[in-house]
Amino acid sequence: MLQLPPKIEEAISALQGLPGVGRRTALRYVLDMLRWNEKDTQQFLESIDHLRSLQNCEWCGCFTDLPESLGKKVCHLCSDDERKLQKSLCVVEQFTDFVAIENANFFKGHYHLLGGVLNPMLGVTSRNLRVDSLLERLAVGEYQKVILAINPSVEGDVTSAFLADLIKQRFSSVSVERIGLGMPIGGNFEYLDPLTISASFSNKVVL
Repeated sequence: MLQLPPKIEEAISALQGLPGVGRRTALRYVLDMLRWNEKDTQQFLESIDHLRSLQNCEWCGCFTDLPESLGKKVCHLCSDDERKLQKSLCVVEQFTDFVAIENANFFKGHYHLLGGVLNPMLGVTSRNLRVDSLLERLAVGEYQKVILAINPSVEGDVTSAFLADLIKQRFSSVSVERIGLGMPIGGNFEYLDPLTISASFSNKVVL
């Protein structure tokens, strides 16, 4: 069996740590990188290093590199006054779901990143998710509607029901809706086209 140079093997091993990247794909990436000139390599390394400076918005939980505002690290969407006027809060599982919904250019309110869904079998409870911070945001009284844009699955259904009950018990003036038709069972926002995402928001179900 061909023995590759240790430095190539090291790079392949590092790339295989990325989701969906196997050894063959990692090798192709490494061979392509070896053809880069010094400037391209330096730009790539700097872009990776700059990721280390990213922080999570203290309000929605999404990534931000903006300076502190009002004493908190807040992203540009949360600090957008026009979005605040919508009085709507869209709860999503992961950052990739937020990106997909925002790129669909349909929802114009604020977001809240939950960080996953309830899954007792894997030890994921409400304490492992950003539920408390969600309740804190609603307690301020700036939102009249919460949209649960949680991917449809057994865990997603349980999480949506849990959040809906919790919100309705504590905030009677806040309506709770969940995305409806257009979102396939087992689907994920990350892989849906903007039209399907828009359809799921247009057919929300009141909980």
